[in-house]
Amino acid sequence: MNLREKLLVKIIHRLSEKFKDRLVLKGGMLLRLLNSNRSTQDVDYVFLSKVSKKILVVGLREALAEIEEITLLDTRLNSRGIFFDLISKEEPDQKLQVEISVKSTLHLPPAPLATTALANQYALTGRVISTMALPEAFAHKIAATLEREVMRDLYDLSILEPLCHFDHETLQERLQSLTIRRQKPRKVDWQEASVLLQSRSDNLSAEKVKKELFPLLPSHQQQGILPIIKASVGRIISRMAARA
Repeated sequence: MNLREKLLVKIIHRLSEKFKDRLVLKGGMLLRLLNSNRSTQDVDYVFLSKVSKKILVVGLREALAEIEEITLLDTRLNSRGIFFDLISKEEPDQKLQVEISVKSTLHLPPAPLATTALANQYALTGRVISTMALPEAFAHKIAATLEREVMRDLYDLSILEPLCHFDHETLQERLQSLTIRRQKPRKVDWQEASVLLQSRSDNLSAEKVKKELFPLLPSHQQQGILPIIKASVGRIISRMAARA
């Protein structure tokens, strides 16, 4: 049993019960609910609110403290959001993180999604939770892939690409201020963005996939994944280039 993932599901359920549609799931756990095989150790959210992070963090800490199986180690606030570091009480080496950005609105309405399929793997009762609309999540993932050269981002694109088209307005907004490899934020047009994504794909290799992605995937999903990723990313590049 994957203890970390079981605890992440419990966190999702508890926060959903406490904050309802104000807390919108995104990131790796959203993809896990969509049958992605990539493991993750954090939960990413957008908190829809105009209230300051200093006020929101109080209720969030209280909700997390109600989950008996975890210990809250640290809480951090910065310009990007609210961050909670946690560990399992049963296995303290199992580390988890909850990351929450705060926004007044999203580009697209959040979508309901059931956790049942994943929750049932851990003998938990499923819930219907609020999640970021897939076209918006797709656009944010493209932007993240452009900003950093991380193998898991390219894999995630291959999961999202068959499911939907990316939201143009969301990606257009992200392209206005990209922080590429921690450099000073700058505007990137569609042509440059497609060229940059092509370079990310060109830099893929069997060695990189084995080193960075295989530890996150079950063994039966490892072989043959490289051409699948390249094909999906190639289709995304074509759609982006058409916008130039």
